[in-house]
Amino acid sequence: MSAPVLWFFLPFLFGSLSMLFSEKRKLITILAIILCLFLAFVALTIPINSMIVYGNNSLIFTSTKEILGRSLTLERSSQPILAFLYLFAAIWFFGALVVQVHRLFVPIAIMDIALIIGVISVKPFIYGAFFVEFVVLLTMPLFWVQRTKRGDGILRFLFFQTFGLAFIALGGWLSASVDINPSDEFLVTRAAVIFFLGFIFWLAIFPFHDWVAVLMDETCPYVSGFVMSLLQFSTLFILLNFLNTYAWMRSFTPIFSGLKIVGTIMLLLGSIWAFFQKSLQRLEAYSIVAENGFSLLLLGIKTENSIHLLLSFLIIRVIAAAAWSLAVKILSVDTNGNVTLQQIPGLFKRKPVVSIALLASFFSVAGLPLFAGFPLKIVMISLGFSQSALIGTVTAAGCWFIIITGFKITVLLLSLSENDVFSRETGGQTAILIVLILIMLSLTFFPLLFNQFIRNLQFQFPAFLVK
Repeated sequence: MSAPVLWFFLPFLFGSLSMLFSEKRKLITILAIILCLFLAFVALTIPINSMIVYGNNSLIFTSTKEILGRSLTLERSSQPILAFLYLFAAIWFFGALVVQVHRLFVPIAIMDIALIIGVISVKPFIYGAFFVEFVVLLTMPLFWVQRTKRGDGILRFLFFQTFGLAFIALGGWLSASVDINPSDEFLVTRAAVIFFLGFIFWLAIFPFHDWVAVLMDETCPYVSGFVMSLLQFSTLFILLNFLNTYAWMRSFTPIFSGLKIVGTIMLLLGSIWAFFQKSLQRLEAYSIVAENGFSLLLLGIKTENSIHLLLSFLIIRVIAAAAWSLAVKILSVDTNGNVTLQQIPGLFKRKPVVSIALLASFFSVAGLPLFAGFPLKIVMISLGFSQSALIGTVTAAGCWFIIITGFKITVLLLSLSENDVFSRETGGQTAILIVLILIMLSLTFFPLLFNQFIRNLQFQFPAFLVK
């Protein structure tokens, strides 16, 4: 038995077969939850590259599987993120039991999770970009059949993701040449520029940012929230892996200077755009743009502490996205599509738990005091000022714009307006949302456990650890 077979091939096969029986939604969803919980339990309890003894028999739990001339390798250091991803998937599938989603969502979602495991495990790691493209192609039919408008954002999504793949693949090929001749400055510059052009498309960096808002505005918020969370995670993981692998890239100063400049601009513009949005979906889209700016800034600072913060924010964003997407999906059922800010005044009285989930998820990422992101944002602003007064000031301004946007949502939710557009929450919806809220709060009240998890995750990038 090999780890890639268990965590990659098995769930992908389950997702493929479950598409044939997708009409039995509840049964498929329950089986998917059981499978994800089982895989998470194994990741937490059985070390990779160990011997499993049962009765008079034994089984070697190996780390590598060869396929098509490439290897899939999962080491013990990968087990915390394996457990997290499958627990994350189980939470989304629990949500699918209490809201109406497309019958293909669960089969495609579990295949997407398996493909993200492929991103983590494939060697050479540059082939992970092709797994990301498979996630995009798998999700396209789901987006298209659930679109609420013409589908311009869906087509832009496909175009930019595919265009990004082309540049990243070309950059990876040039990187192999740089390893042979690292003294060729022209080759180094060309490889770095082409590679990072791919991430400009993937991470929605200005001026290629509007596809995120258009996509999330015209698709199911639950599906788009799931897919965007996975794609942002895999994109930043590949970027970190690339920088961890190539020493010549880490010593190429213009890249990190550019990351700091671009990240600072994006976090400010994204937070300002989020403040002026009129719908919850578009507001979330520009929050993603702002948070990508934070990630690029932290990556540009290039210290052990900044990488720790980047990974911490990434995990918080993934958890918060589940609560936000479920809450918006619940609201969109009553509004037959897009949920605007004009529709939510007085919502707290009709749907109190949904309202709390919206605020808890938004403020966890924004960094309001008493939420998980607050100490991280404080440290991040300090890191910004350590680079320059301008970067520190813009970073602080971006944080304040996001928090002010959250206050604007709070005022609307708590207003005294009578709103009979929305129905009452169901018991199942309330239960799942409360669990998600408690998970987000636990990151605040048990910071040592959270920091230890991030530390274990950071071991996968030894180039960013202090020797």
